[in-house]
Amino acid sequence: MYLDQGYVPRTVLVPVEFPDREVLGEMLSERTGHRVEILVPQRGEKRSLVIWSDRMRNSRSISASASCSLRRRQSPRRSRTR
Repeated sequence: MYLDQGYVPRTVLVPVEFPDREVLGEMLSERTGHRVEILVPQRGEKRSLVIWSDRMRNSRSISASASCSLRRRQSPRRSRTR
């Protein structure tokens, strides 16, 4: 998460608490030269944004999976000839 990115925002919103969240924030701050906070919003607009982001990521995942499955079904089948 952002470790190899050129741009890192000053605030990163995540859906759940995780170990070493503060340590990761400090690492990102050192790399970027500006303070980076990793927040776990509990309510309000920021929480809504995190929920929306999760839904979008899940829908893309489902869409990609369905697309792959559809391509497999539509691929021409080779007939076995002996």
